[in-house]
Amino acid sequence: MLYCNSMRFYSLSDNKFISEKIIRQFKQSKNIEIRKRILAIIINILILSIENQDFNNIDFFISSGEYISTIPDLLFYKVALQFFINFVQYKLKNKQICLERCDDIIHLFHLSGMVEYASELNKFKSRYK
Repeated sequence: MLYCNSMRFYSLSDNKFISEKIIRQFKQSKNIEIRKRILAIIINILILSIENQDFNNIDFFISSGEYISTIPDLLFYKVALQFFINFVQYKLKNKQICLERCDDIIHLFHLSGMVEYASELNKFKSRYK
């Protein structure tokens, strides 16, 4: 988690390199806490990629995140991941449906009582759209 919290100190290419090593090492883990950390790292990679408009070599991260099965303890991370996957797809393919899915996810977080997080996602979407 320490690495996850300090990813902004590294370049995107360094983060991709480090993160790929971590994911490959722990991808098969059944430990829920490790799986949460992997998903958090993947989400951060997607955020940094969007912010930098650099979508090269992110397929590994997207497929690794989708590989992790959804269970109740991971639901927040899996839903957040879907927001960023859809946002990347919108940026790459300009498909309105992907942006609509992002809005659905924002709405879901809002309905779930995570109003501040929903607001942050909405601000992110508006800023990088």
